[in-house]
Order: sequence, then structure tokens, then C-alpha cells
Amino acid sequence: MSQDAFEQLGLTARETLLYQTLLKLGPSSIRDIAEHSGVNRGSAYESLKQLQSKGVVSYFPRGKRRFFS
Repeated sequence: MSQDAFEQLGLTARETLLYQTLLKLGPSSIRDIAEHSGVNRGSAYESLKQLQSKGVVSYFPRGKRRFFS
């Protein structure tokens, strides 16, 4: 999918990068997503919360950690 398509869906460049990383990794922790995308963990977490509010990403608890999918 092209960057323009993601922009039409209302996703920022960072949100698009995180979403594509999540698609490659499958269900993952915030630490793994941030590491593989090159985005710092705090920014990744905030962007993933935005993606969750847009209905693109969800999470589930596994032990004490959240796994995003």
C-alpha cells in the first residue's frame, strides 16, 4: 500500500511506519515494535494509542505487558 493511501486514511508518517512494522512482526510488545521501526518507545506508544483510537490497532495483555496487533 502506498503512503498516499495511508494519508487518505488519516494516518501520519510515523503511524504508517509503526503499522507496517506491526504487520511484519505480528502481535508484538511496544519494545519490539519501537526497536524494529526505529521510533523511540515513548513516541511509539503515543502513536499506537492514536492508531488504537482510530480502530486500526488493538492490544491484549500478556502477563504484565501489552501486545499490540
